[in-house]
Parts: sequence; structure tokens; C-alpha cells
Amino acid sequence: RRDLPRLLTDLPAGLDDSKQVTPALRDTLFNHMSSIPNSNHPWLHFRFHSISAADISSAMLRKDGKVSLNVLAHRAAVGLVAQAVAAGFPIAEVYVDTVGDPDAYAAKFRAAEYGPLLRKVVVCKKA
Repeated sequence: RRDLPRLLTDLPAGLDDSKQVTPALRDTLFNHMSSIPNSNHPWLHFRFHSISAADISSAMLRKDGKVSLNVLAHRAAVGLVAQAVAAGFPIAEVYVDTVGDPDAYAAKFRAAEYGPLLRKVVVCKKA
């Protein structure tokens, strides 16, 4: 955990929203997180799910039922937690920023196969 304070000191004071992070700072933080050996931070892991512009357009323009950007974001987040659980991480709490209705979004996590494992699901602004 000795690298956590350094990681936190790289953050500007008052930063409380990822939209405030510049591309340069995002690159710096990602490179820093990626450079710390797993043995130094077994409690910190990350994954990402990238949705291409083509996939978004295709989903939103489907003739058999359009899929909103919010639904795509929900599926990605729920899927990321499922991947972590499948990899053996004991996920008990989930904190996510609001995308659409917070209660409906939280219900998607609880309805997932891993839902019974979750003690807490928090969906709110600046979670």
C-alpha cells in the first residue's frame, strides 16, 4: 500500500468527478497504476470495457428494438463486475455513478447472477 499515497497526491485538490480529469492526468494516473507490481497492491485491480462508436450506432439504430446508450453503459458495468466475480474477487460492494434512474440501475446489479453476494450497491452522482 506504500504507493497509494503517491497515487493520491497526483490528484488535484477538490477532484470529485472523473469528468474533471484531463486526458494528460488520466494518462499519468493510468501509467502509475499500471507500473505498480501486483504484489504491492493486491487490493487494487482494474478492468475496462470499451464500446466503439460503431457498436453504439448499431445498437441505437436497430430496427428490431433500439438500445439506448444508458442500457449499453449498464450492461458494461454489470458485465465488469461479473468478470471480477468470475476471476475470484470477493465483490461485496459496488459503487457506480448514476446513468439514468439510480434505482433501476442498482436493481440490475442485484438481479445479476452475483447479486446475492452483494452487501451494498450504491448508485449516485459522484459515487
